[in-house]
Amino acid sequence: MTDSTTASRNDGHGLSCLIPVYGKDNPEDAAAALETVAQQTRLPDELVIVEDGPLPEALRSVIEMQSARLPMQRVVLERNCGLGIALARGLEACRFEFVARMDADDLARADRFERQLALLQARPNVVMVGSAVEEFRQVPGDLGRLRRPPTSDAQLRRRART
Repeated sequence: MTDSTTASRNDGHGLSCLIPVYGKDNPEDAAAALETVAQQTRLPDELVIVEDGPLPEALRSVIEMQSARLPMQRVVLERNCGLGIALARGLEACRFEFVARMDADDLARADRFERQLALLQARPNVVMVGSAVEEFRQVPGDLGRLRRPPTSDAQLRRRART
């Protein structure tokens, strides 16, 4: 663990951020997503990027730029295997107790990791946290759509795939 990683961990719990990317991801969206990770009030102790198959140079360049700012681990899959396999490989590579999951086009509120980690610490019986999702076209809020996921155990069980 490097000094910069230690500095970000003042809560006693390690945090990995897992982001899969693949060749058709938009480099500008990925840059914005990675920037929101770098701007968190509670930085992740590691950022695990799963490269699901070959990436175009523009996308590789975005990842390289952020590797200087964030403690990054890259998992490279030789061919595109799909989201499920990419996430499984990424999760195997995560070294810390908690994992924050993002897509390459997600934007996270600056306090997302801090708030979710605080909830997990305060309620050890909770095994998963999420949040509402605001869909947008160009800038957050432009569509006025907010998706709220199920919040109770019963709701989650009804919606889960069996």
